[in-house]
Amino acid sequence: YVMRTLTKDPDGFRLSTYLYMPPNGKVHYGPVWDFDRTMGCDSDTRAKVPTNWANVDYFQTFGWWTDILGSGFHKTTPTAKRPEFLQDWIDRYQFHRRTVLDLNNINSIVDDFAAQISEGQVRNFEKWRGQRPDVGSVKDYNDGVTGWEGEIVHLKGWLKARVEYMDDQFVKVPGFSMNGGLVDQGASIGVQTGGNLFSPQNAYFTTDGSDPRERGSNAPSATAEKADKTIVVNETTTYTVRAEQGDRWSGPVTMAFVVDGIPATKENLLISEIMYNPNGGDDAETGKGFVNKDYFEYLELTNVGDKEMYIGDLTFTNGIAFPMSESKVQTLQPGGRVVFVSDLEAFTLRYGNDVPVGGEFVGQLANGGERLALMRGEEVIQDFSYNDSEPWPVTPDQFGFSLTLTNPMSGLDLSDANLWTVDMQVSGSPGAPGIVPPAVVINEVLANSGANAPDAIELLNETSAEVDLSGWYLSDEADEPNKFTIPAGTKVPAGGLVVFSQDNDNDPTNNSGLPAEFFGNSFGLNSTGDKVYLFSATLEGELTGYRDRLAFGDSDEGSSFGRLVTSAGD
Repeated sequence: YVMRTLTKDPDGFRLSTYLYMPPNGKVHYGPVWDFDRTMGCDSDTRAKVPTNWANVDYFQTFGWWTDILGSGFHKTTPTAKRPEFLQDWIDRYQFHRRTVLDLNNINSIVDDFAAQISEGQVRNFEKWRGQRPDVGSVKDYNDGVTGWEGEIVHLKGWLKARVEYMDDQFVKVPGFSMNGGLVDQGASIGVQTGGNLFSPQNAYFTTDGSDPRERGSNAPSATAEKADKTIVVNETTTYTVRAEQGDRWSGPVTMAFVVDGIPATKENLLISEIMYNPNGGDDAETGKGFVNKDYFEYLELTNVGDKEMYIGDLTFTNGIAFPMSESKVQTLQPGGRVVFVSDLEAFTLRYGNDVPVGGEFVGQLANGGERLALMRGEEVIQDFSYNDSEPWPVTPDQFGFSLTLTNPMSGLDLSDANLWTVDMQVSGSPGAPGIVPPAVVINEVLANSGANAPDAIELLNETSAEVDLSGWYLSDEADEPNKFTIPAGTKVPAGGLVVFSQDNDNDPTNNSGLPAEFFGNSFGLNSTGDKVYLFSATLEGELTGYRDRLAFGDSDEGSSFGRLVTSAGD
């Protein structure tokens, strides 16, 4: 709806409009298409002027939209039949204006698309000479620039005029004289209500995270305070602020001021968990319309510093996009965590309401790995690439586990794959420490034993504690983990070894009756080269995410392949 209104689509809401509803789910809008006569691109007078709702006096409320928004949406005092939907619309539009519909971002999108066709447009207009660029008098925002470049300038100018007009139709968003951050105790911060002498507004705020506007009415909430010209910050406080004008309200903004805190740095703020390829939804989740597993993606940050931290001045700029100035959580206590999600409703359905969620990011986390960048302006806070191939843990791209830091601590280089592991909790542990698997590795493999001994696989417990391997799996296939189940009661002492033999008599022809401790009835080892996999699992057979692998080539009879740790620890 925002895109239809923004582009002043003459066919929007009545033609070229599609909606769908998954079983037991909500109505979804889309696919969105048919923008060929929008944004003042031709002589269609319905989309020429960006500074009104339409050529007649309505706010795009054809048909049943009138029932949702009310035919008086465009008026000074809205008469919408569903005022909460109207307020939600305003909240969402004003949020987008600070993010994806920020003019700098709009211009960047236009420039990016223009660059993609800049070479082809020359040949296009040579081929079809009847439609040269910059045709007619409709190009009112091209600043005198003609031709192809004039088209680009016009589009930017039209969109600028459009969003500025739309901004003026709503109560202006309030703010403070500084956009949050580190302050001294007793700091005096100016309040900017968003109004002016001719159009005054009041600002109301809360400090408990609740909405200053009482939902279901146009009155301030019971916990809201009316802002004076200044506020005095004596302790770390997060403010949620709205502006009010009569019975109309702006969208909310959140700002935090941290007393005796620290800024985020590369050393003290870590990306600590990445759920980039989650499991698909169960019946309840898909029944709510979350049929795409990407809805359940998330990313976690952790403060590993020793003081409260301000993060509201940071921005994810690569992989995903999210400005922390829009985060519901802008401060982190030492050891504190915050999660950013693909879809808040889907995330809450799966993980509940107790996880500290900052907001919804734009984009998706690539299943094959990608670069993630967290910035403060030009300052790099974190910038690294994760991957789904070794030496990175691979099960997060197979079975719905998350990628998590083994031991989050100050000063880590997050590009080091050896610092990452898999969270053994299925679907991850957002907002909480991950369940890190014990380091049990495939230490040695004998695949060409000859006639006098069976082939064998040796496991090493690298930890300082006993590890129970009951229910874990050995396999020669990455995609078929559960070929051989390690028997219940199999425990490896700290620093100890355990060996599994292929059979008990070195005769592969009679393995159908092998005892449970031999893997010969499940798979064999190829003496010309093969792979062995170790997977962690519960006694009930559920994978818990950990995997180790050893690949080997052709071997002489009686010779084994073993792990060799270099002086660098690799």
